[in-house]
Amino acid sequence: MDPLQEGEGTPVAFASQIPLFAREQLTPELVAEITPLLVRHYDEVAVDKDIPLSPRWDVYFGMQEKGNLYIYTSRLAGRLIGYNAFINDKHLHYSTAESSGNDVIFIDPTERGFGRQFIRWTIERLRAAGVQLNSYHVKLSHDWGHILREMGFEPREVVWVKRLDK
Repeated sequence: MDPLQEGEGTPVAFASQIPLFAREQLTPELVAEITPLLVRHYDEVAVDKDIPLSPRWDVYFGMQEKGNLYIYTSRLAGRLIGYNAFINDKHLHYSTAESSGNDVIFIDPTERGFGRQFIRWTIERLRAAGVQLNSYHVKLSHDWGHILREMGFEPREVVWVKRLDK
């Protein structure tokens, strides 16, 4: 039996060891709660550690006001253990296509056994919201693309980065 009910933000756990997934609104309280995980995320995957972590929360709140920010969370016994945030809009090149680009995803390393379930759940929520194109970016130094491939994603582009201040 699936431990999640259908419908956005209405998951039901059969045991406290099963995380609850929900779409949440960005609030000052969620920012305070998410910040320790963001720091852990930065520590784990940031390539340019001389550039400090400094989210532009005002921009995120603005995107949310316009309906373009979807934040999905994973909680275990009420404790935030993961997030999966997307920026949604009509695709810039294909104006008839609703597009959702992953901005950031992180799951507490001690709780990653639920990662695939969390990603599948968010995909279903995006599909229900009418998203046609869903994309993720994956750092080569922390490549988990095989998980996305298992879920039917395909690699389409490679992003190249050059530090211009060095």
